[in-house]
Amino acid sequence: MVSGFAHGHAVAEMGLRVLGGESPASIPVISSPEEPPKFDYQVLMQLGINQKLLPPDSIVVNGPSPFYSINRHQFWTIIISLLILSMVLVILVINIWERKQIEIRIKNQLSFLRTLMDTLPLPIYFTERNGTIAGINRAFGQWFGLSWDSDEDLKTLKSGQFDARFSPLFDRRMDSYETRIPHSDGSMRPTVLHKATYADALGENAGIVGVIYDISDRKLAEDNLRAAEEKYRTIFENSALGIFQTTPDGSWIVANPALARMLGYAGPEELIENNPNISTLYYQQSDRERVVEMYHKTRGSIEFEVLFRTREGAVITANLNARGVRGAGDEFSHFEGFVEDITDRKAAELALAASESMLQLVLDTIPQLVHWKDRRFHILGANRNFLAYVGETEMSAILGKTYAEIVHNAHEVEEIRRLDAQVFLSNEPCYRLRLETRNAAGEGMWLLVNKVPLHGPHGEVVGILSTAEDITQTMNLEKQLLQSQKMEAIGTLAGGIAHDFNNILTSIMNSTELAMEDIPDDSLVWKDLERSLKAAVRGSGLIKQILTFSRPTQEGFVPTDLREVVAEAITLIRVSMPRNISVSSTIEEDLHLCLADPTQVHQIVMNLATNAFQALGERGGHISFRLGRMVLDRDDAQLGNLAPGVYSRLTIEDDGPGIDEAIQDKIYDPFFTTKGKGEGTGLGLAVVHGIVRNHGGEIWLVSTPGFTRFDILLPTMNELCLLPGECVSAAVTGSEHLAFIEDDEDQLTLIPRVLEQLGYTVHSFQNPADAVSVICGDGLPLDLVITDYDMPGMNGFDVAGLLRECRPELPVIMVSGRKQAQEFIGQTDNIKFFLSKPYNKDMVGRAIRDVLDKEV
Repeated sequence: MVSGFAHGHAVAEMGLRVLGGESPASIPVISSPEEPPKFDYQVLMQLGINQKLLPPDSIVVNGPSPFYSINRHQFWTIIISLLILSMVLVILVINIWERKQIEIRIKNQLSFLRTLMDTLPLPIYFTERNGTIAGINRAFGQWFGLSWDSDEDLKTLKSGQFDARFSPLFDRRMDSYETRIPHSDGSMRPTVLHKATYADALGENAGIVGVIYDISDRKLAEDNLRAAEEKYRTIFENSALGIFQTTPDGSWIVANPALARMLGYAGPEELIENNPNISTLYYQQSDRERVVEMYHKTRGSIEFEVLFRTREGAVITANLNARGVRGAGDEFSHFEGFVEDITDRKAAELALAASESMLQLVLDTIPQLVHWKDRRFHILGANRNFLAYVGETEMSAILGKTYAEIVHNAHEVEEIRRLDAQVFLSNEPCYRLRLETRNAAGEGMWLLVNKVPLHGPHGEVVGILSTAEDITQTMNLEKQLLQSQKMEAIGTLAGGIAHDFNNILTSIMNSTELAMEDIPDDSLVWKDLERSLKAAVRGSGLIKQILTFSRPTQEGFVPTDLREVVAEAITLIRVSMPRNISVSSTIEEDLHLCLADPTQVHQIVMNLATNAFQALGERGGHISFRLGRMVLDRDDAQLGNLAPGVYSRLTIEDDGPGIDEAIQDKIYDPFFTTKGKGEGTGLGLAVVHGIVRNHGGEIWLVSTPGFTRFDILLPTMNELCLLPGECVSAAVTGSEHLAFIEDDEDQLTLIPRVLEQLGYTVHSFQNPADAVSVICGDGLPLDLVITDYDMPGMNGFDVAGLLRECRPELPVIMVSGRKQAQEFIGQTDNIKFFLSKPYNKDMVGRAIRDVLDKEV
C-alpha cells in the first residue's frame, strides 16, 4: 500500500523552494519518497505471505489487537503482581544463597580456627558459662596427657569431673599472671596464664578463653643470663687487665678496678671523676690521635703500645687492645677494649737487649785472661786482657805460637804446659789452680787458672780453653780479716756501753715527747724539742752502726722516713763533689715509713755515691738520685725473693764507664775490687748488700757501657709515729694492768707516766727480786710484764724464767739496748716481744697491743 501523503509533502517542499527564488534546475528529482511501506494484514493472510518476508521497517495495518490492548487497569495489575512476585522470589533465592555462603564461611572459619588452635604450640582451652571446659587444642592435650580428639576425654572435661591438675586454670584471677601448672611429665612448670571472657551472639558472657604460655625456657634463660652476667661481672671486676668502654668522643662508659689500680686510683669512680675523658690519660696526645685513626681505618680490633700517665704523674707503657663498635648507619656507638701494663716487661726487654749486646762484647771486656789453643797447644785466639798480660796489642803477635814463645817466666810456662797436657789426656777440666807469676810489666800477681777441654763434633778433644783471674786482692784476705776482727771488737765494746747510753736516750725521747704534748705544735719551743727528739733517734743509730759488720740484726731498726735520711745524705754529697760532677735528686712526697736503721740507710747512699764518684774519675759526669714508691704484685716478673707489697725504691745512677758484665755477679763479694792497690778495700758494695738484705729488701744492678744504675728496694710498713703530731690517732691505748721493772731511776719515773697516758694501770718496780716476789707471792692482778734486761742482781731473762714458773700465763716484753739480749728470744716461751732501746710512746704502745691482742 502506497500513501500519497509523502508525495504531496515532497512536492510542497519543492514549491516552497521555487517560491523562495531557487532555480528549479538546481532542485534534484525524487523518484520515490522516503516512507516505510505499509501492508494490510488481511491481504497478507489471504495471500499466505509470512510477515518475516516483509522489508525492514514495514508497517502492518488492520492486524489483530495485541494483549496489552486489553483493559489497561487489569493489564497493569497483572504486570505489577508479576513484578512483585518476581522480586520476592529473587530475594528469597538471594537470602538462601547468602545463608548457604555464611554456613560455608562459618564452617571454613571453624575449620580454620580448629586447625589454627591445633597448630599453635600454646595450650588453649575455653570454658562454658558454668565453668566446665568446652574445648581444647592439641597442645593442651599434650600438656596434660589427654587425647585432644578423644570423645571420652572431652566428655570428662565437659562434665567438670577432673583432677587437681586443672585447678590453676580455674583461678578467679583474669588477665595475665604467672603461675605454676603441672605437666604430663610430672614437673611443675612456670607459666604465664592469659585468660579473657568471650561473648555470645547476644553479647552476653559465654565463658572464658585461656592460653597457657610455658616460660620454663625463658626462666632457665633468665637464670643462665643472670649467671652469665654475674660470671662476666666477676671477670670484669677481678680481671688483672684493665677493661673499659668509652663513647666515640672519649667519655667514659665503664671501667674496671684493674684499670683504676693500674693508673694509681682507688677505684673506677675516682678514675672517672678525675679524668672525665680518656684522652687526659694519654702521656702523648699523638697516641690518642693514632688510636682514633686506627678505629676508623679498620673494622676489627687494634693492638699497639701506648704511654699512659698515672695519678702520681708516672708514665707507664701499656698494651692497648681495643675495637670500635658500630651501630645503626655504620656509625661508631662506642669503643671498648682492655689495657695491659707492660712497663716492667718493657724494662725487662730493654735489660735483655742490653744483656745480649753486652754478650757480643764479652771477650773484649771480660776482666779475665782468656785464650784458647789447638790440640798441639798453639794459640788460636785470646781476649784483650790476655794480650795486655803478655805485653802485646795485636792478636797477630800471638796467633799460632805456643805459650813458651810469648811468656818468659819459666816456672809459669812449665806449670801451664803440665796442666794443658793433663787436661788434654784426661779429657777432664781443671779448676781453680793458684799460680804466682809476674805480668809483662814485671808486677807480681796471683792468678786463679781454669782449663776446660774443647770438643769436636764426635766428642774428641780438639783444644783447650784457658781462663785466669787476677786474685791478688784475695790473697790479702788475712789482712782484711784481721781488720774485720778489729771492727767486731769495736762492736763488742759498743754493746757494752749501749745499755746505759740507750737508757739515757730513752729518757730523753720520752721526756721530750711528754714536754711536746704540753705546748702548741707551731711554737718555736715545740720545734726545738722536735729537733732534740730527732737527734736522739740519730744518736741511737750511731752506736749501733759500729756493729754493722760483725752482727747484723734488726735490733736498731726504727720506723724511718727515708726522705729525710736520703735528702740529708744528698746534701752532704753535693758539697763534697768536684765541680765537674753534677748531682740531681728527685724525691717523691707521699712515701710510707720503712722499718730501717737510718744510719745504715745513710751508709748505703754514701757508699753507692762514693762508688759512682770513683767510676766517673777525672773526666766528671752526672750522678742522679731518685726516691719513690714501687708496688710489686704476686705475679710481677721482678718479684724474685721479695714478698708482694709496697716498697720504697732508691735509685742511684751515673754515666760512668759501667760495670763489666763478667764481674757483675762478683761485685758484692767481700774484698772484691777493680781498683788499684791502696785505692779500695772491696767492702763497700758488700756492706751495702748486707744492709739491704738485712732490711728484707733487694738490690738490682743495671749497667752498660756509659751507664750504671743501682735500685735499692726496702719494704714499707704501716705508719708509726717517731714524732708527736706526725700521725692521726697515733697512740695505741688500752686499759689493762701492767708491771714495769727498770733499775734506771729516770726511766722508772718517766715510762709509767707514758703508759698511764695510754690508759694502762702501771705497777713499777726498781728491784727485780721485789717485783718477782710481789707478782708471784701476792698474786698481783696483771695482764703483762715489761722488764729491762740489764739489771743488777737479776737480769731480765732470769725474771722471765721465774715468772714462767709461777705465772706461766703472764706474757713478758723484754727491753734492752744490748744486741745480745735478742738472742734470748725463744728460749723461754713467755717472752713475747723484744723492744730495743731507745723507744718512744708509740713504739711501746704498739708493742703492748701487739702482745696483748695476740694473746686474746
